[in-house]
Amino acid sequence: MTLSRPRFGPACTFCEDATGSCAHLLLEVDLWDQEVRAGPLAQAMKKRWCGYADFHDETIEDVSMLDLFLFALEPVSVVADDVVEKEEDPMPGLSWTIRRYLVKGDRAAAVARAIRLFDGTEKAPAAPRRRARAALKKRRKRAG
Repeated sequence: MTLSRPRFGPACTFCEDATGSCAHLLLEVDLWDQEVRAGPLAQAMKKRWCGYADFHDETIEDVSMLDLFLFALEPVSVVADDVVEKEEDPMPGLSWTIRRYLVKGDRAAAVARAIRLFDGTEKAPAAPRRRARAALKKRRKRAG
């Protein structure tokens, strides 16, 4: 029996579309597999994530791939107006979490800003970085 990933993820908070093809979508990722799935930022994020994953394989042993993936997604969190998630558990022992980053206003401007944050030509505001680091610390603490 083969199970495919869900065709429908969490609904957009702005237009209620659940297919992931609405005009508000910036990026869709699968947190379980650390996989970039769709959206106008998909190619740039895939390139960014490959660099982080290679770096992890070579140098870091005490940081989980999920924590590193969430850190790589930080610039998208900065430009997104909302983030929605949906967990799927189709059978015992198998699950995934689909996360969609959404923008209410000008999607092209948000994409351009995220790419500037990716390549370092623009720095993220300090408050979201602090929140992201605090969330990572909490996650690590809970994990044990």
